[in-house]
Amino acid sequence: YDEYEEDEEDEGWDMHAFCPAMDAALEDVVDESHPRLVSIQRGSSVLAIEGRDSLAAAYMSLCESRAVIDGEPRCGSWGSRSEDVRIRVAIRQKTVAHAAFEAYFRAAFLEELLKYLAVRRVLFKDRVVDCGGLIVYGLAAGAGFATAENIQYTLRGGLMVALTRMYVSIPLHCCTGLIIGIHLGYRKFIGSPFYCLLTLLIPVLIHGTYDFVLMLPTATNLPEDLRAALAVVALLIGLLYSRCTWLPLDKVCVVNVRKMEREGLISTPRCCCLECDCFSAWLTHQDPLAEERYKSMSDTETFSLNRKETLLSSTFVSLCHKARRGFRKVFYAILPPRPHCQTVKARCPGCSAKVRASLM
Repeated sequence: YDEYEEDEEDEGWDMHAFCPAMDAALEDVVDESHPRLVSIQRGSSVLAIEGRDSLAAAYMSLCESRAVIDGEPRCGSWGSRSEDVRIRVAIRQKTVAHAAFEAYFRAAFLEELLKYLAVRRVLFKDRVVDCGGLIVYGLAAGAGFATAENIQYTLRGGLMVALTRMYVSIPLHCCTGLIIGIHLGYRKFIGSPFYCLLTLLIPVLIHGTYDFVLMLPTATNLPEDLRAALAVVALLIGLLYSRCTWLPLDKVCVVNVRKMEREGLISTPRCCCLECDCFSAWLTHQDPLAEERYKSMSDTETFSLNRKETLLSSTFVSLCHKARRGFRKVFYAILPPRPHCQTVKARCPGCSAKVRASLM
C-alpha cells in the first residue's frame, strides 16, 4: 500500500483504478456470494487457482526472483510494473429467473404470509365484531412489518434510504396488509369462501411485481427510471384493487365494540401470551358468537338467511368436502369449511339503504 502511494505521487499511478468489466459484473452478483479466482496469467505463465494454498503457490511461481527471509521463501521482485497480470474470475450473477424467485417467493410470499398469520390469528376472536376493525388490523400488520424492515434498511443504508422507502415501500406494505384484512373481512362478514391461498394471491402478485422490476439484473438494460415507474404502477394497481374490494364491505354496519365490551358480550383483549388460545387460534374456523347465535335460531330462520348464498356455492362446497375427505387435517387450514356469516342483509333504519347488519 505504501509503495502504491509513492508511485501515485511520483509516477501518476492510480491506486483507485478498477476494471470496468468487473465493476459491471459485480452489480449483478448474487447476494452473500463472492467472486472466485480461477487463474492468474503473467506473460506465458498461466496458473490455475483451486484454493488459498494454490493462490500462495501462484504468487511465488510468478515471482521474477525469490529470497529467503527468516527461513521462509519470499518474493524478491515482480519485475517490470508495466507487464500485465491477467486474472480470470468466476462470479454468480443474477438472472431473470433468479430475480423472479427472489421477488415472488423469498420476498413477497414469505412477507405476506407473516402478515396473514398475524391477522388470521385474531380473525375468529369473539371481540372482532366490527368489519372496519378487522381491516385496520390488516393495515396495522403491514405498517408494523414495514417499520421493522425500514429500521433494518436504515441501519445498513443510512437516512436517505429511509426517506426513499417512506414514499413507496411503506405504502406498499400497508396496501398489501390492507388487502389481506379486506379478504378476511369477506370471509367473516359476507360469508365468501376466501381461503388462505386466495387471500395471499393478490398481495403476493402486487408485492412480487413491485420487487421483480427493481431486482431485474442490469444485463436486461432496463433504464432505472423505467424500473421506478413500473414499481409505482404496481403500487397504484394495488391501491386501486384495495379500494374496489373495500366497497362491498362499506355496506356492513358499524358495531359499537366498546359498548359490547362493557356489557360483557365480548372478551377484553389481552397480550397474546396471556390468552389460552394463543396458538390454537390459527386452527379456529368459526366465530364463537356467530355459532351460538345460529344455534339459538330456528331451522327456518337459518335456512332463510343462508339459502341464497348456499345455493350459489353448493357445488363448490361439495367438491371441497370430497377433496378434504381423505386428507381433512392436512388441508383443513387451506380449505376450511365456510364459517357462519356474522351479518345478514337488512335495510338501514335511517336511510332505507341496503346494508348488512350484524347478528350480534
